[in-house]
Amino acid sequence: METQKCTRCKKALPSHMFANKTKNQPKTCYSCRSESSIHYKQSHQSESVTEILSQEEMSNKLYEQILEINTNEYFENESAEIDFKCNVSLDINEEDPQKLSKIIAESLGNADET
Repeated sequence: METQKCTRCKKALPSHMFANKTKNQPKTCYSCRSESSIHYKQSHQSESVTEILSQEEMSNKLYEQILEINTNEYFENESAEIDFKCNVSLDINEEDPQKLSKIIAESLGNADET
């Protein structure tokens, strides 16, 4: 039986403990990925207060939340998700909802480039 060493718990485990739905082989075992996912969800459930943010603050906050996650473990875990909620303060006198949604989408796109 082939074994692999988990980069998180440092245990040598059978290869099937590293399987996931994607084709790439994760470096952390299923147990560590599950534990990480549970911890992430619990830590973000308590943040039920929704802040009012400007567009720039929203982009920065989302970017910080993505950086907060251990990127390799997060993206290896197919059940992981980012739960991001905020109210956006728009200083625009436009009544056109399509224009407002386009501005928000562009702001989020700019956060990816940061």
